[in-house]
Amino acid sequence: MSLHDRLLQEAKDANIDDDPEVQKYLKLVNLAPNDHVKKLYAKKLKALIRQHRSHPFPGEQSPVVPRSSINVGRGWKGGLVSLPVDDLTKHFLAVGQSGSGKTTLFYNLMSELDDLDIPFWAFDLKQDYRHLVKSEELDDILVLPVEKLRFNPLEAPPGVEQGDWLSAFMEVFCETQELLGGSDRFLDEHLHQFQNKKEGQPTLLNLRNYIQGLSVHPQRQGFQNRIRTSIGRLLRDAPHTFNVEQGYELEDLLQRNVVFEFGGLKKWTQNFLMEILIAWIYEYRKAQNHRGDGLRHVTFLDEAKTIFSVYKEKQVASGLPESDKKIAKVREFQESFIVADQEANKLTDSIKANTYFKVLLATGDAKEFRSIAESLKMDGLQKRWAKKLAVGDAVIQKGENEPVPVKLPDFDLEKDVTDDDLVSYMSEEWRDLSFQPIDSSISGHVEDSEQVDRSEQNSSKPAEEPELDVSERAERLVRDIVENPFRSVTERYEDFSSRYQGDKAKKELLDKELVEEKSAKVKQGRVKLFELTDRGEDVVEDLDVEFERSGRGGVVHRYWQHRVSDSLEEEGLNTVIEKSHADVYVNVDGEAVAVEVAMGRNDREVEHISDRLDKKFDRVVTLCRNESIKGFIENRISDIDVSTEQVEIRLLRQFLNRDSLL
Repeated sequence: MSLHDRLLQEAKDANIDDDPEVQKYLKLVNLAPNDHVKKLYAKKLKALIRQHRSHPFPGEQSPVVPRSSINVGRGWKGGLVSLPVDDLTKHFLAVGQSGSGKTTLFYNLMSELDDLDIPFWAFDLKQDYRHLVKSEELDDILVLPVEKLRFNPLEAPPGVEQGDWLSAFMEVFCETQELLGGSDRFLDEHLHQFQNKKEGQPTLLNLRNYIQGLSVHPQRQGFQNRIRTSIGRLLRDAPHTFNVEQGYELEDLLQRNVVFEFGGLKKWTQNFLMEILIAWIYEYRKAQNHRGDGLRHVTFLDEAKTIFSVYKEKQVASGLPESDKKIAKVREFQESFIVADQEANKLTDSIKANTYFKVLLATGDAKEFRSIAESLKMDGLQKRWAKKLAVGDAVIQKGENEPVPVKLPDFDLEKDVTDDDLVSYMSEEWRDLSFQPIDSSISGHVEDSEQVDRSEQNSSKPAEEPELDVSERAERLVRDIVENPFRSVTERYEDFSSRYQGDKAKKELLDKELVEEKSAKVKQGRVKLFELTDRGEDVVEDLDVEFERSGRGGVVHRYWQHRVSDSLEEEGLNTVIEKSHADVYVNVDGEAVAVEVAMGRNDREVEHISDRLDKKFDRVVTLCRNESIKGFIENRISDIDVSTEQVEIRLLRQFLNRDSLL
């Protein structure tokens, strides 16, 4: 075999025989005037082949980046690798072993989307995403553990006919509860009869009782019992979630970053909740005709095999799983799904085929590696290279393009948000979520879990007299909380002989339910604050400490009132907190200005604007905690009769960081 033929075979083995540079050197080897020149060209060609073997991927893409794009990392030459946002509607799949960087990848994608004001939902089975509440990278995030979620799966999305929604519910219910054959036909027959007989909004509890009360032929009682049992186990597994006639306004939640925590639930309840919410999004978007080329919303799901399971796909009787059908159809409604899993071979062929972006991370199992590598259409050399991926390294493919290696960025976040921390971060948000329980005598707002527990205890036995005795160090801390309500915990601990002593005092106050811990998100992180409970106020009274709140609402709201007031005072303006009900009153060149601090997405923030103008303020400046609240108020402002020249809606953080505030 000639030197030319040997080199050609080596190039073919490396899968670069059609490369223009390879073709050039092969031609020069043939045309070389002597052996010395021929060997020089052969040496250069062999170096090119070796280089490709060590890094068998094409060069980085053009530096031209789409106007609206997200960065996923850096290529092997250091250039940014970006994905067009609009292409995300074709969906995104990542596969890698535990610890390979999937969660970090999701964190970064969520942050990129948040910067573009594109909201997302995340279905969380391992409490991975609650920690984002303390991240400075995301502006607004709502975490809903399943016990805080209120959702009636029989309540149709806005614009969807009740009968059409019941059909969608039936498909999801039967698939997730593995009810095939006669059971689904039995439910289909009786579900619409139930709709016609039920007055008002039907619920899962109504449906279970209706199915249970049916008089059916003995041969069909097996179907009846299976359906009744399946509904019953959903109600038992998530009683707080389904015990409502009207759940949260999911239409509003689609405008927010929301983490749904479904860990700890039985598999059938997890799958039902995730798939019915996917169906809800699809039916809602379709009814609202939200078609278009842009991206409205993204849904994240790790552990994708929970609903995109190959075992469902193999059940011939059921055909293509409902979840896969919805994923294929929802893309035209400006919705994206970003999913990940450890086990590619357990995912449906449909989800692997219908994802435009595919990412391979470090994968230890050979079978799993082959499954995703084949999906990325990597050649032999690329597969050998990709088997050595380290944590944080990935290979990404866009459509039919060549796969490219990427170094994923880190995301600085400690996973240390406990259940108690989550209550501190989220309790005010939960209270602002409205719903209608089945029992109309129950409050229509989510209560703090500790309050719920106490109310249940009080209903079953007489309340015990609270223990009001506190230690000397706890007394010192509670006095400081009253006298200096907005000091940080670090500053308070400086009054103790050690941080340990300060921590003991705080734990005592929390254990005796004398204070609740809250936090305010600031540029440098979070300021931890304390709110006195009713018990705590009793202790303060017994200690003969003067107690007077300055400002309105909870301690976080009052903290921001004082921050705003102090900033205006530093600018040489005179301010008064709570004058004529304004959060902060300030006189600016003879104009009476009301500065309002908006902490949540609720109509009372809009009503405050109208009220202040009615009270003869010349202007109202509303400062919003985040972009989501700002957008909410801007959308609602047209509902009230006010002059837009008298109203300004700003972000709180931008207001505080400006040289000239008003």
